[in-house]
Amino acid sequence: MNNNLALQSFAYVDVTNGGIFNRLSADYAFNDQVHAVLGFDYFHAKNGSFAVYDKNSELWLKLKYNF
Repeated sequence: MNNNLALQSFAYVDVTNGGIFNRLSADYAFNDQVHAVLGFDYFHAKNGSFAVYDKNSELWLKLKYNF
């Protein structure tokens, strides 16, 4: 599991209006060709540009095959 799991966090922060978008993900490599990626997109805002997306937080799963 030492070289097979990659954890990532990518975030935008709206300092003026107190909003945030954060994409957390975990990528697990079963082998060189097959990967499973589990992630969560978190939106939180009352005002500003992220307020439109406040209810759009989601959990997602992606399977990748490389050849």
